[in-house]
Amino acid sequence: MSRSARHGIIVKNGGSLERLAGAETIAFDKTGTLTKGNLAVDKVNVFNQFKPDEALRFAAILEQSSGHVLAQAIIAAASRAGIRLARAKNIREYPGSGLSARVNGRIVLVGNLSFLREQKIKLTGYGSSIKNLQTSTYVAVDGELAGAISFKMNFDRKANQHFRL
Repeated sequence: MSRSARHGIIVKNGGSLERLAGAETIAFDKTGTLTKGNLAVDKVNVFNQFKPDEALRFAAILEQSSGHVLAQAIIAAASRAGIRLARAKNIREYPGSGLSARVNGRIVLVGNLSFLREQKIKLTGYGSSIKNLQTSTYVAVDGELAGAISFKMNFDRKANQHFRL
């Protein structure tokens, strides 16, 4: 999954890759065109008195150490917003789940909902605002949910790739 992420391909879980490995036939639309797109941050939902720029800043600080396609979108959004990024200390990666680190004395977690649950972050009481309805990354600071960053795909119509099958 990390190799596909380095090439801009998001795979939700290992099971999807395993099923793809067993495919004997792949069908494309009649034009044979695959549209290349770039992920971008769509929205930053915040919780517990955090501001959108704060949640984005904490996420981007940790994501600086990651080559994941979601990390690149978060860092780009922080850059566009003019957010200056410090360096995190003691970054720890949990493959396929998230990152943890110390930022200015605060413990920061960035990852999927399962990762935050494993780290004992309280997620009840937020209702549908944290449901995984679209691709999202979640941020927790000092044990509290700080934000949910959702993404959208920006398509580059000029960069369509044509394949002969």
